[in-house]
Amino acid sequence: RNPGAYPDKIKTSLRVFDHLFAEFELNYVSAMVPVKSAKEYDAQLDVAVLFSESLERAIKAGYVTREQIEDCDPTVMITVPRLAIVCGLLIYPLGALNVDRPPDQLSEMFRPFQTLLGKIRSCNKPGPAAILDLKLQ
Repeated sequence: RNPGAYPDKIKTSLRVFDHLFAEFELNYVSAMVPVKSAKEYDAQLDVAVLFSESLERAIKAGYVTREQIEDCDPTVMITVPRLAIVCGLLIYPLGALNVDRPPDQLSEMFRPFQTLLGKIRSCNKPGPAAILDLKLQ
């Protein structure tokens, strides 16, 4: 599609979303934390499963190919975490990235970003068509 064909409201929303995500990514990478307990280990496993399931959805929807993943295509490597986080917030809202539960129940690596993740979720309701397409599959 031609990006100029989108309404200004959509373009503005996408800019806000991209800015919030860039802020999250910078802070997230800066704050990687080691596992400290069995509960935290389970929480991190839930996040790993979320990333895996999101990647499988993207493959089934034709957004990425297994070859791109095997080749560590930079576009895919940047996109996968974003896709997984958006899926976690919108498709699996009661899962690993449930920002409505108490902070101590969120994986420690995401805990400092609970408010920011909530803002990202809000920016995507009802969600871009691509995310909704993933939800239907």
